[in-house]
Amino acid sequence: MSFNLEGYTPEAVKEGSSFEPIKAKSLNCHFEYLRVGPIKNKDGETICDEVGKPMDFVDYKLVVDTNEDDNGKIVKNRSFWKKYNLDDERTSGKANKTPLQKLADALFTLGYEFSNKDELEKVCEELANKSVIVSAYYFPDSQDPDRKVQVHTLKDINPDDPNDGFAEETAEAPSF
Repeated sequence: MSFNLEGYTPEAVKEGSSFEPIKAKSLNCHFEYLRVGPIKNKDGETICDEVGKPMDFVDYKLVVDTNEDDNGKIVKNRSFWKKYNLDDERTSGKANKTPLQKLADALFTLGYEFSNKDELEKVCEELANKSVIVSAYYFPDSQDPDRKVQVHTLKDINPDDPNDGFAEETAEAPSF
């Protein structure tokens, strides 16, 4: 392949409909990553509190395996991200909970509990190898009604997950 743009006039990339928000009651997803600890901002600097101490987060990226949305459209390889600031003690939302409390609720929904950071790290390490079922929805941005905000909710561990530990129990013993 030759590197040649002769005669080509570049065009500005336009926002199109290829990434419309997803609305689905049940999507199979897998974790691309699930981390506990300090994270970096867009400039590559560790996010710190007001006195310069690095803050702890749980952050993850889920990738949608091939599924259909609520309208029957195929959804594949789309991603959802989430960050929980473990050091933030402010409450928010309808439930008036801290990010740590919201994380505890999300993990409890999946069948996991933790009471300290060590236990949380173990839960995240185990969960990182699981497939999960997620519901996805969106709503208009309060600042820009033409923009939609995509959100998701962790619903369950995928019972068909090949990494759930049951595959080894049901596998036939090799014959010699």
